[in-house]
Amino acid sequence: MGELVFTKVTKDLKTKYPILKDVINFKEKHYQTISIRMKNGKLRTIHNPSKALRYYQRAIVEKFLNEVPIHICCTSYQKGKSLKANVLPHANNMYFLHVDIANFFDHIKFSQVHKLFTDLIEDKYEAKFYAELCTLKGTLPQGAITSPSISNAVNFRMDSRIFGYSKKHNIVYTRYADDITLSSNDFASIQRSLYVVKQILQDEGYQLNTRKVRITKPGIQRKVTGLLINEDQEVRVGRKKYRELRSMIYNYKNNTSVTRKENRALFRKIVGWLSYLNVVDEKTYSLMVMYIKKLYGNTKNPFETMLISKEKI
Repeated sequence: MGELVFTKVTKDLKTKYPILKDVINFKEKHYQTISIRMKNGKLRTIHNPSKALRYYQRAIVEKFLNEVPIHICCTSYQKGKSLKANVLPHANNMYFLHVDIANFFDHIKFSQVHKLFTDLIEDKYEAKFYAELCTLKGTLPQGAITSPSISNAVNFRMDSRIFGYSKKHNIVYTRYADDITLSSNDFASIQRSLYVVKQILQDEGYQLNTRKVRITKPGIQRKVTGLLINEDQEVRVGRKKYRELRSMIYNYKNNTSVTRKENRALFRKIVGWLSYLNVVDEKTYSLMVMYIKKLYGNTKNPFETMLISKEKI
C-alpha cells in the first residue's frame, strides 16, 4: 500500500497512522477467532475484530455501505426491516422451495469486495485498501461489522437473476442472508425452479447446502426462516416456541437451584425473545405480557420496568 493512500485513509477514517498501519499489515492478529456450536452439532467459526478494526469497519459502513443499492428481494441486515419482511411476501402461496447456501460468507471473495469498493471510490488503490479492511484471508469474515452489508450488496446480480426468473413464472422470491425462499400456487413451477436456482447459484460461485433443500406442500406448516404463516395469513412463531418461552419465564421465576450467573443469562434470553416477538408476532407478545402479569401477580415483577416498543410489561 502506498504512503499517499495510507495518509488519505488515515484522514478519512479520523485515526492515527501507526494504528492503521498495524491493522492493515497484521490483520490476522486483529481478529479473535471463536467457534460456536450450532443446533446440528457442527461448529461455526466467528471472527471478532479488534477494537481498532471494529472502529474502522463501523466507519466504512457509515461512509460507504449504508447507501449501497440492495435488491428489493433481499431482506437481511437492514435497518427498519425484521425477519417478518422475509415472510410476508409469501403469505398467499401454498407451495414453497427452501434453499440454503453452503458456507455463504466464505464464498464471497476479495475480488467481489474489491469491485464493490471500486464502484464506490474513484481511486483504485484506496478502494483496494478499504476492501482489505473488510476481508480476511481472501474472503468475507463472519463477525466483521462490514460483512452483512457487503454480502447484501455483492449479491445484487444474483438476486436480480433469481427475481427475474421468478417474476416470469409467477413465483415469489426472497433472500435472508444465505436462506432463499421461493413460493407459488403452482407446484410444477416450484419443482422446476430448483434446477434454475441451483444453476444461478453455481454461476455466482455458490453451492447448495443439499441437506437443507426442502419443497413443502399444503398440509405441512408454512414455515419461512423460522416463522410460520397460519391459515389467517398471519406471521407467527408457532405454539412450540410459545410454550418454550412460557417455560423459560416460569423457570426464571420459580427455579431456585440455578446460579445467579445462569439466572442472569436466562433473563437476557427472555428479554431478547420478548423484543423479537414484539416485532415479528405481536399477538404472541401480548399473550406473553398477560402471562407474565398473571405469573407475578402482586409480587415484584423484574420485567416491569423494561420498555419494549410501545408497551410496558
